Amino acid sequence: MGDEKRRIMVRFLKAYLSLVTMMVFAVVVSIAKGSGWKILLVGLPLFLIFFLGISYQLLKEIRTLERQRFADNEKH
Repeated sequence: MGDEKRRIMVRFLKAYLSLVTMMVFAVVVSIAKGSGWKILLVGLPLFLIFFLGISYQLLKEIRTLERQRFADNEKH
């Protein structure tokens, strides 16, 4: 089960990095157009929703994995 947990962690690390990359891209384009950092304030609710969604799914999958591990230990 340790290998499964590692796969989950790698998958969610990629998701968090994708979210950060999306934010950086928005800021770079905004700065290139001359608008500055204001886009982060405008997009903050959306980025926060994405962050909370990724975190919720991560916790849900870890809890499911722990439940499966506990059920497997109960069988033996």
